[in-house]
Amino acid sequence: MSSVKKYKGMWKPKPLSKMKRNELIRELRRFRDAWEIVTMRNQDLSDERLASETVSELRSHLKWYYSPEAQKLASSWLKLDTEDKSRRKSRRKSRRKSRRKSRRKSRRKSRRKSRRKSRRKSRKRRVQNQGFCQPSGRKKYVTRPGPPYPAQNCRWMEKQGNNGLWYVSRPTKKGVFRWFKIK
Repeated sequence: MSSVKKYKGMWKPKPLSKMKRNELIRELRRFRDAWEIVTMRNQDLSDERLASETVSELRSHLKWYYSPEAQKLASSWLKLDTEDKSRRKSRRKSRRKSRRKSRRKSRRKSRRKSRRKSRRKSRKRRVQNQGFCQPSGRKKYVTRPGPPYPAQNCRWMEKQGNNGLWYVSRPTKKGVFRWFKIK
């Protein structure tokens, strides 16, 4: 009960026998509004209904609101409300965590991709820089008139083509190496 007493001025017991009609209606309105906010339930105590009821009925309403039964009911509602809020907060936190995890995963994936690309490029560079110029057995290299070597791997080298002529590997305007006939 002590935790419920803190909420919005509810449960300020006053001797009901000493209260006048206006005081009873004012107290019931205040109590009704606080109760409806706490429990999120309509109490069906409209201003018209309060104005039409007798003093004894108003006292019985207030008496019920001041009763330990009503206090227990309100405290259970308040506990549920605070539990719901804490659940909502924990859900928000878990959503934030999952979003962060997914962002981290996507960043990791993009980093991995960029690393793979850079590794591939570095492998190509190593192959090119080491003069990894070996004949290829692929159909396109064997059947063409030029040398059976990839020009990119044999930069600035001169090789004899499949047709017996000599070729040199030179870059094009785009920087890609191709075989050109030596005149």
